[in-house]
Amino acid sequence: MAPVTAPADTQRTAYLKGEPKALGTVQIIIGIITLLFGIVLAFFSGWISCIALCESLVFISSGALSVASATQQNPCMVKATLGMNVFSAVVAGLDIILFSLDMLIGILFHVFSGVLLVFFLLEFIISICTSVFACKATSCSATKPMYSQAVTTEVMYTLQMNNPDYYFNQDP
Repeated sequence: MAPVTAPADTQRTAYLKGEPKALGTVQIIIGIITLLFGIVLAFFSGWISCIALCESLVFISSGALSVASATQQNPCMVKATLGMNVFSAVVAGLDIILFSLDMLIGILFHVFSGVLLVFFLLEFIISICTSVFACKATSCSATKPMYSQAVTTEVMYTLQMNNPDYYFNQDP
């Protein structure tokens, strides 16, 4: 039996089909905009600006990893991109909840929270899309060896003899 694995080019093509360079660039832009909003919010509120500043670093780093993994042919880089984008999606999901609550309670100006909420929602969607394509490229089932064996009448007879249901499911 010879192991059969998916070729690396197929996995790379599946990952590049998701346009990680473009999505990573958008993540970097969202991170920069979030950073700028965090600086502006630092004048009004301490904890909201801290959240916006910290999350912007997460978004910028996940975008940078996405761009780097699209240009380099390194499977470890794709796995790092997968992990960072999953983390980015979790952070963006928590930010969506926090800023939605902030808009309901009305602690800050609704304009800042609303704009940041839109960017966090966009970051959440992009992170999930990038994670899906990276997961397909690094999927365990795609790289797990599958064994193939030539099917002969001898093999079929052995399989039938070792299967106890074969005798009970036969019509007379």
